[in-house]
Amino acid sequence: MSSPSGARRARPSMAQVIGGARRELEQLTSRPVDSVTSVQRDGEGWVLELEVVELERIPASTSVLGSYRVDVDGDGHIAGYERTHRYYRNQASEGELP
Repeated sequence: MSSPSGARRARPSMAQVIGGARRELEQLTSRPVDSVTSVQRDGEGWVLELEVVELERIPASTSVLGSYRVDVDGDGHIAGYERTHRYYRNQASEGELP
């Protein structure tokens, strides 16, 4: 997309998209993002999978996490998100471990 002066606007890097999505999702959910488990290009935007600490417990292995699909537009801002899975931190997902 061009600016009014005709110069092309730089697209955000993957690192910038991840950092921005983490900060925005933390603001939207009022919960800390624990990790990024997936990042993929989707046309002009991005699709991320972020793990959010929804309920912090002691010991930490019993904390409840939510897995969120986050759609990011071409400018690096969240266009939408949804929780796709909720689990205890100490739960291993099927198929990930031998």
